[in-house]
Amino acid sequence: MDSSSSGSHYDLSKGGSGYANDAADDSNRDDQLLSGDNEFDYGPELNDQSLSQLEHNDPEATCLYIHWKEGGYANSVNWAEKGKCIGDNTHLRNVTIQTSDLALSYESNGYQISGLVKQNFVAFYNGLAQNRSTRQLRIVGCGCMDIVLEVLYPMLVHTSNLSHILMDSCRMDTVTIRQLASTLSNQRDKSSLRKIELFSCGVVEQVSEELIAALHQHSNLVQLCLGGNRIGLNGCIGLGNFLQESQLKEIDLECNDINDECIGALIGPLVENKTLKKLSLSQNEGITEAGWQTFSYLLRGPNAVLDVLHLSQAGLDDEGVKIIANAMVESNSLKSLHLYFNEDITAYGWQDFFDVLKTSAGFALEEINLNENSIDDAASIAMAKSLVASNLKTLQMDENSSISAIGWKAISNLLQIHKANLEHVSLGMNNIDDEASVALSTALANSPTLKILNLDSNGSIHTDGWRAFSACFQTLRLEELDLSTNSIEDDVAEPLSNALTNMSTLKKLKLNDNESLSQTGWISISTILSNPDSLLKKLDVSINMIDNAAAEAFANALTNNTSLEILDFDANRLITHVGWESFSQLLCNSSIINTFHSNHTLCQLFGGNSSEYLNNNIPIDLLKSLQLNRGHDKRAVAREKILWAHFRGDNLDVNMKKIICMGLKVIPVAIAWIGRNSKGRPLMYSLLRSMPSLVQQRQGTLGRKRHRDDISSEHCI
Repeated sequence: MDSSSSGSHYDLSKGGSGYANDAADDSNRDDQLLSGDNEFDYGPELNDQSLSQLEHNDPEATCLYIHWKEGGYANSVNWAEKGKCIGDNTHLRNVTIQTSDLALSYESNGYQISGLVKQNFVAFYNGLAQNRSTRQLRIVGCGCMDIVLEVLYPMLVHTSNLSHILMDSCRMDTVTIRQLASTLSNQRDKSSLRKIELFSCGVVEQVSEELIAALHQHSNLVQLCLGGNRIGLNGCIGLGNFLQESQLKEIDLECNDINDECIGALIGPLVENKTLKKLSLSQNEGITEAGWQTFSYLLRGPNAVLDVLHLSQAGLDDEGVKIIANAMVESNSLKSLHLYFNEDITAYGWQDFFDVLKTSAGFALEEINLNENSIDDAASIAMAKSLVASNLKTLQMDENSSISAIGWKAISNLLQIHKANLEHVSLGMNNIDDEASVALSTALANSPTLKILNLDSNGSIHTDGWRAFSACFQTLRLEELDLSTNSIEDDVAEPLSNALTNMSTLKKLKLNDNESLSQTGWISISTILSNPDSLLKKLDVSINMIDNAAAEAFANALTNNTSLEILDFDANRLITHVGWESFSQLLCNSSIINTFHSNHTLCQLFGGNSSEYLNNNIPIDLLKSLQLNRGHDKRAVAREKILWAHFRGDNLDVNMKKIICMGLKVIPVAIAWIGRNSKGRPLMYSLLRSMPSLVQQRQGTLGRKRHRDDISSEHCI
């Protein structure tokens, strides 16, 4: 996996789905692991509603995402009392725990937790330690793994369901790594663990062989990530021994200081292994030409089985990449090659690489990532000729700024040839102009399988280019489209909006940082959301010139929209309380019946930047509605909005009288609705105080059935 982003190796902002079918067989699970469809389903960050679901062992509460941070919700929960609801839960499948609390600070003698934070932190993990239903456990940014591993020992050792462990940026010393190895060795059921990821966790050569030996005991392990560590030669020797007997299908060794000697230790077992499908050696810049020559044996010959190879930022030069090309020509197994950001390969080196590939009569390559390289027109022409014989489905060529319209026309010809199979094309941060846009849009039009298209940061595309792409979009069924950081202007907003409105398959759209669009343009763009058949879940329009009128247009367009969950308005400074009020009305309209029929889907107006709420003076009622909309049960969301908006403060007495006057046939239904859960208890109390006859036994009624007339209409006040 390429690490092109900073921070944690895995992005918490990404959603996804875990194993959807409890009864899925091993082969299906392996396919999910290899295809990348195994991302965690985090669910919303822990809040009152999700905690209540855990307490009631709600079958829909399968995911727990808890973030330990200063002032965060997790710190406010009394886990000594509430931890039991996690331990006893039988439906919990995916658990994600992120730690960025200032109380967990690094000191010279290691990570220390102090005071009440430690007690509560440990109490939470004590509760989790008793859980046996969790299948995927993810711990991010924790600096006190010695405590965590000690407390979680019962869960890690005794559970038979845990299939995936991920620890990302969890600093561990050699003692803690040995503690982890011992825990893995002591697991009672060594057949359940199928995937373990220890990214940037301090695994050094001194203990790497011991850790890998512990993993060797898990016979069904198919995916291993040790990226961002320093496993050294001993670790590579241990991994080589593991490979000789394992069923591993994926290994990630990126950013591990792998050198020629390490490659020598790995190559024999790698060549002999017949199960490995995916390998990452990205960000290992210590491998020289001699090392790549040794490594090339993995790709040569008819018995090669590797499907996916990541060599991004791997220090490849002209000779190294040519060695890889020669090996690929001899094999027909490699389907995906990632060569992102190899800055030592010159334009001549790229031309030689593609000229070598051109000598193959045909090869299996379906995906190639060439982002951030020195590819020019000549190399582009060579690439277009060489990849004709491939099965191209994905082409990523972001940030190759030396390519002019001549090169893009050659690439357009390649895309035209493969348009029947194209799935993903990424051409961001280039010098694509109107002439190149016309060629590319013509090539991509009517591509039946194209799902993802990225055209971000192409500032040289103007009116003619965007009109050509708008016409192209009318023929596509994309799921993700990135048009951010461009020069889209008002005169193309309407044709672009019309095309995207009709693209009912679109799920994610980025239009951020298009500051050339004015109020008129954004009002046109807002109509994209009015399509009742839209599947759009996320729209990013941050860093723009959206004002109150445009904001109101977006809110109006969402009136009947039931798909959009995130509308990112970050850094639109022209929106005032007037614009935000239109969203308040959208999410929680004035009357009870209108509140019931309000939008219950939109749950985020910013891209996670909490300071935006403060800076823009977002109304409290809007923040509350956004929070409530995160609930999965939309009928429950509507109920909570009604209780919050219409039965508190000055509204309580007025609406209480309306309930009391409903009539005796309706009141029991209203009471049941109010008392459905703890949220309605204050209102229930007020209602019963207003109608004491509902609970009082009148003299003479004891022992006989009460008649309806016993409760007179005098209580309708």
